Parts: sequence; C-alpha cells; structure tokens
Amino acid sequence: MDIKYAFQIIRKKKKVNGIMKNKTMRYCYWRFGPIIIRLPKFFFMKIEYLFRNIKQKYRRPLVKNFKLKKVFILGWRSGTTLLIRCLTEKSNLKLWGRSAASREPGIRRDIRIYYPHIPIYKLPESNTFNISKCPDFDLIIDLLIEKYNNPKFTILERDVESCVKSFINSNMHIPTFNQIKKNSNLMKDLGNPNNPVDFSYKFCNLMREKRKKFLKNYDKKYILRVDFYEFMGNFDSTMIKICNFVGIKPALEVYRKLRKIKLISTRSNITKYIEM
Repeated sequence: MDIKYAFQIIRKKKKVNGIMKNKTMRYCYWRFGPIIIRLPKFFFMKIEYLFRNIKQKYRRPLVKNFKLKKVFILGWRSGTTLLIRCLTEKSNLKLWGRSAASREPGIRRDIRIYYPHIPIYKLPESNTFNISKCPDFDLIIDLLIEKYNNPKFTILERDVESCVKSFINSNMHIPTFNQIKKNSNLMKDLGNPNNPVDFSYKFCNLMREKRKKFLKNYDKKYILRVDFYEFMGNFDSTMIKICNFVGIKPALEVYRKLRKIKLISTRSNITKYIEM
C-alpha cells in the first residue's frame, strides 16, 4: 500500500474577541491511488500511524528465502557477531529480533529468566526469520530442534581459555554473572560459582556440554563446525563454505570490509593470529 502525501501551510486571518489575528493551518494532502484527500495534519498523522501498523502486521514475507532451513549460529566469543553481519549484509536473510544494531534476539533474556523450562511460545514463528545468533542458544538446542523442522547449526569453535579471556576483556562477565545468579536452576547447573571469573569458565563449559549432548545424534548434514582461527586466518575460503551451507551467494568484497572494520574495533587479542 503506497501512500504519498505533501504538507501545506495556510495562514488565515481570523477575528478573535474583536481582534483580527493570524491563524496558521497545517494541512496534509493524502494520495491514495487516484483519490486525493486534504486533512488537517493532526488527523493525518493519526491515520498514517494506523496504516503503518497495519502494513507492518500484514507485510508479505520473503517467500523464496523462507524455503531455506532456519540457521542458528552457535559460539561464544568466537567471531559470531562478524559472521552474522557478513551473512545478512548483502542478502535477504531476515534476522530473528527487532534490533538490527545488536543482531541479538531478545530470547537471551528469557533463557536466563526461565531456564531450564523456556516457554515455547517465547520463540518466534518460523515464517518471521531465516537466521539468528545468540551466545545462549546452546542452552536451548533441544527446544530449537523441537520448534523448527531440522534447523541448521553453524558452530564457531574456540578454546575455552581464549573465550573466557575475551569475555573478561569485554567487561561483560560481571553484569552477566549478576543477571544469571538470580536464576537458581541455572546457578545449580553451573556449580554455584562464587565470583565472575569462576562463573565465566563454568558458563562456557556448560554451554559446550549442552551442545555436545543434543547434537550427538543429530543429522550431521545440518551441522557445520568452523574453527575460529581458521575462520579468521583463511577468511575467504571459510566464508564460501559457510555461504554454501546456509544457501546464499557469497559477497567476498563486502565480507572483507566488515572483517577489517571488526579487527580495527575489537579489543581482544586475536589480531596476532591474522595475516593482514
């Protein structure tokens, strides 16, 4: 539904209490097909808001892309943010979640609140997204497999020591620990860590155990494992392999620019492994 409009300001003189005063009227010309309607700006803004909500609610999905299997990117402090930006930059893949800036779904908050019994209605419907990335997906792999029909998993793997060091350097270990310690079930599975550093190691190991448990008997053709240092070192060849797995056409020039920006902005110590 295409709505075109223009604003017009009309100044008229009006007699108020016997005194002639200038009155400014703001009108909007609203074109709906061959029909042109003139409305005061206040009423026009109300109608525009209504139509915007209707258009958002009933917008047509990207049908050809929704034929692809859902792809979940797993990994913790292992380049998943760079990967999701590359895959969605020059493709029509739709992200799970409203925030395009963070590229993170809001389910992370729900995972940490409701774990281990996440309500299935908290997960979005299958026709609303193609791909998603979240550090806590490892905790609900069983629910993702149950909700979506044989989804694909791209796993970026990195050694525990480097993951934890990167997590601590990002200064996220303290607020994450303070948030998760409110969930007694999750803290119990973590072994009740008593400080943020101990929590970081146990949190990383718990997610790896969950991933290993639920993907042990999963169809291997729906799993792609990528080593972090191979991903950063042999970037082009690894991205081609990932794009083929996801089902999109690679755009290597765009990927290289995003990788360069990421290396400049990162505060971790991975640059010593990179050959620029």
